[in-house]
Order: sequence, then structure tokens, then C-alpha cells
Amino acid sequence: MRSEDSSERMYQLPLGYKCLPPITLSPYELMSLYLAKSHLTYLAGTPFWDDLEGVIKKIESSLTRKTVNHLDRIVQAFVASFRNTRAYESQKDVLLALRKSLLLQETIVLNYRKPSLDDPASYHIDPYALYLYQGGLYLWAYTHASKAMRMFAVERITSVELTQKRFEIRHFSSEGMVEKRFGVVED
Repeated sequence: MRSEDSSERMYQLPLGYKCLPPITLSPYELMSLYLAKSHLTYLAGTPFWDDLEGVIKKIESSLTRKTVNHLDRIVQAFVASFRNTRAYESQKDVLLALRKSLLLQETIVLNYRKPSLDDPASYHIDPYALYLYQGGLYLWAYTHASKAMRMFAVERITSVELTQKRFEIRHFSSEGMVEKRFGVVED
């Protein structure tokens, strides 16, 4: 069900839907969650980081005092160091719009600055997937003008305009697109 209480669409589970049962995490599972978080620090300041922080805070609020006291050790058990990661804090509005368009399958108008051009070009696209690859975020999208799939580096997106027009995903394999674009070769 959808509620239009604010400028953003809100969703709620249908009546009769049973909530998830309480989840119990082992110290090892908690350690793995913090490991995942440490590998995504370059997403700090983005909606994805904010959502991850929200999940972790919900989990931490239900932890025993003993586990909370042990969290410092869990956090220090893994150290992440990355080269060539990009900062996306300045892309927060772009990522909010992309996240919304990806979840709602909504066509967007994307303004994109190619490395060889000074002015951004405008693309009417259907966003299919957001990829995290070697410290960078990439958007796979069907472009209406070329009638083909294209990849866009998120740090080069200057703005996103939501059109409120839904689209149907055409034949698409995320694994196949990654292999083609990034040259991943299996044995």
C-alpha cells in the first residue's frame, strides 16, 4: 500500500502481513556485519550508508550490555584499506533519486558529464541496476535514444530528474552485463 503523506512516497505492508520474527545474531555474524560496513566507508554521506547505519543502530539497540561492551573489539577486529575509491557524499541527491527510480522502475532524465566534454549530455533512461566495482558505483540503464544498454559512472552524473513514468525491465542479466563491461573471465 502506498501513502502520500509527504513529498516522498511511503509504503506499508498489507494488512495481515506477518512481521519478521526477531533475529538473533551470533558474535561472528555481528563481526561480519561490521566487516561489510568497514568495506563500504567510501559510501559515507550517501543514502546507502545512512540506511546501513540505521540497520546497525536497530541491531545495537537490542544488544545485551555485555555485547555492547564487546563491540569495540568487534569493530577493531577488521581493518579496511582501499585504494582508488571515490567519494560519493556530494552525490547524495543523485543517489537518492537513483535509488527511488531503481526501486519503483521509474524512467529518469539523467544529465551526465562525459570525460571528453565540458557540458553534460542529457539521457532519457530506464535504470536497471547499480553496480559497485573496484571502489566505484556504476549505473546500468536502457537508453531510449540508442535503444541499448549503457553504463554510467555515478560520479559523472550531474543531476537526475524523476519522470513518474514506470517502465518494464527488458531481458537483462546483471551477471552478463558485468562480464561484458568489466572483462570478468571465468576459468
